[in-house]
Amino acid sequence: MSSESQKQPGKFVRTFLAISIAVIILLSASSIQTQAGMLDSLDIATLDSALVLLNLKPEELGFDKLWASDDTFRLAVVEKYLNNPYEFPDYVDESQTVVDSFYLDPGELIRFFADQLKVDPDAKPAVLPEPLQLEYDPIAPFDLWMAALTAADPHLSGFYSELDSLDIHDILLGGPGMWGDDENDSIKALTKGKWQREFDVDFDSTRDAGSDRILDIMKKMDMDELLQAGMITVPVAQSIARNISESGYQSDPVRYFVEGVTGRLIFHAKTEWGTFVIGDTEDNTYEGDFAAIIDLGGNDTYRGRCAGAIGELGNAYSLLIDLEGDDYYDSDDLDVAHGAGVLGIGILIDRDGNDTYRSGGYSQGAGMFGIGFHVDHNGADDRRGRYFMQGAGHCGVGVLIDTGDEKSDDRYLGSTWSQGFAGVYGYGLLFDDG
Repeated sequence: MSSESQKQPGKFVRTFLAISIAVIILLSASSIQTQAGMLDSLDIATLDSALVLLNLKPEELGFDKLWASDDTFRLAVVEKYLNNPYEFPDYVDESQTVVDSFYLDPGELIRFFADQLKVDPDAKPAVLPEPLQLEYDPIAPFDLWMAALTAADPHLSGFYSELDSLDIHDILLGGPGMWGDDENDSIKALTKGKWQREFDVDFDSTRDAGSDRILDIMKKMDMDELLQAGMITVPVAQSIARNISESGYQSDPVRYFVEGVTGRLIFHAKTEWGTFVIGDTEDNTYEGDFAAIIDLGGNDTYRGRCAGAIGELGNAYSLLIDLEGDDYYDSDDLDVAHGAGVLGIGILIDRDGNDTYRSGGYSQGAGMFGIGFHVDHNGADDRRGRYFMQGAGHCGVGVLIDTGDEKSDDRYLGSTWSQGFAGVYGYGLLFDDG
């Protein structure tokens, strides 16, 4: 397994670095069990000796580093360990233990994220929502997904219900360049309104969509509501993927040929949440605007914004489940794909195969004002893309989970702000256990 990421300081990060959380865990299952922790006994003894030589106590390491005058988004956990840096290795070990225990239980995992994203240290712990009163049906697997969306949507709407139309306009206007990989202001300005142009939506390029404006908008957003929506949708997506893999899909003999798909579908429906399709076990190519895709097998190709949700412009929920095959995912350099959400929730689950991912920005487990989950089980996978990807969150949660045996040789390439990265009020996680 190899990992590459170049990161350069940008204005947004220089100003607000101290109020985010990022975690990257790249350990095999065996090493997780055998390692004593972030610091072994020799490390601790060395630090203790250094403190004695400096005539310092551990608690005296907590000098004032809380330099930001506006602490609206300073997380309680960040403040705690800025004041008590000697305790931080224990926090890393505890986080690793939690992730190792729950990486296949996304409800509990998101609940853990919710507790880490508390600003008030006295806030009550997050609570899992009531489970849906509906079981998986092998004849109609999307029924469970639609029930989840019906339950989650009031929470997603509540996440930004205090925003007016100009607030939403400005988030979408400035979003493409917020974490871009070009520090040249004149070039960065060209990305302004990029997403609105792609969806043929009018926008006002003269409006201010800089960091101060975006931070003011963020103050109106309710992170607890977003995470509640995630605790409903992501576990259901995992459940559907697991059940359809184990129980199959009992389809009728009808085969559909639909625009935007090269190959055969065995299910096609237009719903209030967008177009849902199920592909057969042959090699299919998907290029259409589908809100949910389940593919039963074959070496498939996915082009465009698959598993990418952009609320208010396109699908607020985007799901892709692929059961097996050596698949090729190519976003054609579009942002927000392959398990990514902006004002929405995007989920990609690939159950098996040696897969290749080529993405633009905000992809492969990226949540910016949203939630992105990218989960790949088994196989040697090759992931490459641009910025804000592979487990990146900003006012949201971005997660990349890769599971497999020790022989899995995965590759991760990202230019900037990637691989377990978080911006303001965000949680980013990259977990690879193979």
